[in-house]
Amino acid sequence: MPDDRIHLIVLFGGQSAEHDVSRSTARHVLAAVDLTKYHVEAIGITREGRWVRADDAIAALTRGVDALPERLSPAGPAFDLLPAVDDAAHAGHTVVVFPLFVQRNPASAIASRARE
Repeated sequence: MPDDRIHLIVLFGGQSAEHDVSRSTARHVLAAVDLTKYHVEAIGITREGRWVRADDAIAALTRGVDALPERLSPAGPAFDLLPAVDDAAHAGHTVVVFPLFVQRNPASAIASRARE
């Protein structure tokens, strides 16, 4: 049976002073997501600017909202945003990227990551 859920990519963390606030906000967003409607990926951005797949956050979410930590951890395997979005879109999924980090220009941060 095909997975018709919307592919939701939640970006959190980042290099700003608001790093920890972003981690907490992402936790609350994940807690509110209806998993019957959304396939969720949590992507953390470390203080050093590395993009990682926060598998621990998703594993906790599958155990239930109460299993989520107060702040998501930007730790895990490296992640490349554009191929993930491209793959999901080519599979016919609607893709939503939800950035929850403070950056002077978030679009610029995403674009510069794409050029790497």
